[in-house]
Amino acid sequence: MYLTTFNDYSDTEDVDFITAEIDETHKWVGRQVKNLELMPSVLLVLIIRNNENIIPNGNTVIEKGDRIVLCGSSFVDKGTRINLYESTVDKNSQYINKSIRELDRNILIVLIKRENKTMIPSGNTVLLEDDILVLLDR
Repeated sequence: MYLTTFNDYSDTEDVDFITAEIDETHKWVGRQVKNLELMPSVLLVLIIRNNENIIPNGNTVIEKGDRIVLCGSSFVDKGTRINLYESTVDKNSQYINKSIRELDRNILIVLIKRENKTMIPSGNTVLLEDDILVLLDR
């Protein structure tokens, strides 16, 4: 038997793993896995709770503070081009100190690189000087 990791499968198969933190306002708090509205091609494969790995089943209840790992099919469509570009928020930027919900609706910020960390933004995320924005070119 050969032991593999999530990364091994992501590198060799058409699956991807993503993670998310469940905060106290998330609608999944207090719900059983079997009652979550997941897309049919997405599977909740791991819950990290208090530094313990939990393999969930349908009766597992999601708690605030849980870190979840989801598995789904990779996006592979050779006919579809997705162009991303980077833009840095400098001190003269019109976006500095604004939340994403205040920005032009034609802009989609896919992720933000801030102080050597990568974050997936929400509408409440405030853009700071020196943030590197990864934007989707529409």
